[in-house]
Amino acid sequence: MQTVNETPGLSRSMKNAFWMIGTFLTAAVIWLGCFVRIAVAHSEPAIDNRFFERGKSYNDRFRSLEEGRAAGLRIESNLSNGQSFQIHPIQATFQLKANVPIQQVHGTVVLERASTSRDRQVIPIESGNTTIALAPDKGLWDVRLEYTVNESLVVHRNIRITVQ
Repeated sequence: MQTVNETPGLSRSMKNAFWMIGTFLTAAVIWLGCFVRIAVAHSEPAIDNRFFERGKSYNDRFRSLEEGRAAGLRIESNLSNGQSFQIHPIQATFQLKANVPIQQVHGTVVLERASTSRDRQVIPIESGNTTIALAPDKGLWDVRLEYTVNESLVVHRNIRITVQ
């Protein structure tokens, strides 16, 4: 009579199944690591990381805007909402109009893509009548103007343009 010498352990098919499961899980962990690395490398910063300080001064800003509106402050421009441009420098003209004497003016023009701060350009302006050259890439852009007049009155205007 012949004895069969069986060694205890897993069958060949079970070993293959465990190798396949292990290989799949290892590949999934490596893929997830690559995905996280790419996501962190291309992450967007917060639009405004000083949101708490800005929120505290909201009432003062609202009051300044209301006083500016009552004083007849408005911004006129050759740009309008929904206007479309080709890719080349855009000559933008801004005029500050008011029913009160203007003694001092400080302002900014902010050009940025909607919902991101990656391509933000901030241009300070010191005059009520200004012409500047804007050079945005293709896409949807917001042009935000804000003037502070006589150190207490504020007026702003948002214009959304498209560059093709």
